[in-house]
Order: sequence, then structure tokens, then C-alpha cells
Amino acid sequence: MAKQYIEPQKRYEDHKSTGILFLVLGIIGTIAALLCWMDVFKFPLSGFQLGILLAMFVSFIGFGFWSLKCASEVLKTVDTENNQVADMRKWIEENRETFCVSDTSDLTDDEIYFQREQDIHDAIAAQFPNLEESLLDIFVEETYQALFEQH
Repeated sequence: MAKQYIEPQKRYEDHKSTGILFLVLGIIGTIAALLCWMDVFKFPLSGFQLGILLAMFVSFIGFGFWSLKCASEVLKTVDTENNQVADMRKWIEENRETFCVSDTSDLTDDEIYFQREQDIHDAIAAQFPNLEESLLDIFVEETYQALFEQH
């Protein structure tokens, strides 16, 4: 299955909310496990079971910090990536009329669709060779709709 492109702002929000959730759960769970260990809470758990729970909740805290770190890294690239995508869309809009130049006179309707999609794909990929495949798929679909499915 192809990887789906997710806008940087959405990736930031996902990492941030995941980090906060894991931090909160980890802290609450760690405190609860420690209180059980000190017999403040009475649960029928052995020391080994409490140790496993404590390790799990501490790992939640670690994962929360890691996720927040990822969020801060994504936040640094939001503006740059949004500007790059906007520049690519502008270039595509300015040049899309030249994308579909293949002769389709002897093709069926289905074959014409796939040929046009391939022509659009090739033109965009030639201009932006390092473009993420999932973003390229979005551009191809948008361009095809703009060229051939205008209402």
C-alpha cells in the first residue's frame, strides 16, 4: 500500500497530541504504580507485576518525550515545506497544458485515462525528481481533474 502524504501542520499536531497523551498517561500510571508499591493503594498485584507496570508507564513517558521531540522537528519545517508545495503547484498550474501530448486516437476511453495520467506523472516527476511519491500522486490527481474533469 502506498504511503499517504500528510501536510506538515497535521503531522505536527499528530506528534504533539500523541506526545502529550503518552506523557500524561505515563505520569499518572507511574504515580499509581509507585503508590501501589508503597501500599497506599491496595491491589492484588505482586511486586513483579507492579515492576512491569512501572516499566510500561516509564516507557510511555519516554515515548511521549520522543513524540514531542519529533513534533518540534516537524514544526521547524512546516513553513518551508508549505512554500515548496505551493511553488510546485504554481509551476504545475502554469505548465499543465503541455503535459498530455501523447497520441491517443487509437486508444479506448480507459486507456486514454491511464495514458493521460502517465503523461502527467512523467512531466511532474521530470521537473521534481526527488518528489515524494505520495505527494506526486496528489499532484497527478489534481492536475488530471483540472485538465479533463472541469465542470
